[in-house]
Amino acid sequence: MTTLQTDSIVATLEQKVRTGRRCSDFFRSAVAMTTLATAATAWGQNTNPAPGPAKTPNGMTWGELSLLPEYCADAMGILYGDQYFNPSPRAAKWVAIMGQGFWAIHHYCRAQQYVRQAETAAGSPQQRRYLYGKAKQDYIYALNNSGPDMILAPEILVRLGEAHIKLGEPGEAYSAFERARQKKPDYWPAYSRWVDVLMGLKMRKEARELAGQGLAYSPDSETLIRQYKALGGDPASVVRAALPPPPAASGATAAPATSAAQAESAGSGQK
Repeated sequence: MTTLQTDSIVATLEQKVRTGRRCSDFFRSAVAMTTLATAATAWGQNTNPAPGPAKTPNGMTWGELSLLPEYCADAMGILYGDQYFNPSPRAAKWVAIMGQGFWAIHHYCRAQQYVRQAETAAGSPQQRRYLYGKAKQDYIYALNNSGPDMILAPEILVRLGEAHIKLGEPGEAYSAFERARQKKPDYWPAYSRWVDVLMGLKMRKEARELAGQGLAYSPDSETLIRQYKALGGDPASVVRAALPPPPAASGATAAPATSAAQAESAGSGQK
């Protein structure tokens, strides 16, 4: 509906009021028509109702999206809709890997975006703290809205622990790293990140013990080997531990695209 048509309706209503004629039914009909026209105009301008990807990512640039994991391009609300309307044609692949937690993974994608902004922006400490706080909340949301067997949970927990450290919340950081180790004992970043914290606190004995525990489960981690040597330990003396049996899957049936060991060897930034 054009502005001219809307003005015509308003003028007609004003005329009916001036002549004293009853116009309540007409008024309700006209308001409904105007509201529907306004909503339709807004829909056409601000959304992408046709199936398929949006013309631009929602809430981020193409450059920012290119720096995020592959699944973020298929996550809800970035280029596509949810599981009910306009899902990505690759959504089934990710649901097979992550379970229904994939429909909350967009919060993990947003969190990574906020952390990158905090680490690269030249803003004030208050702005960076704000971004880390937003990331923390999105990490928590992604975890709380995923199943217990969510394959990315250890990784998200480590990122959550890092956010807690940036926010000056060491107790919460410790808990996040501990939860990550419980979920996946051979996930080396869950050890190395807290080893870094302990080393910074001059708690070398505790740091060496934790690095040794990590090496028992992940003996090929170059990061843990380097840390253990720096703390006076001999990696060759560490006795390898048996991994506990994995929990029964309830929707996540495939292996993750990139393991921690692969990420380390590729220099993915998790060292």
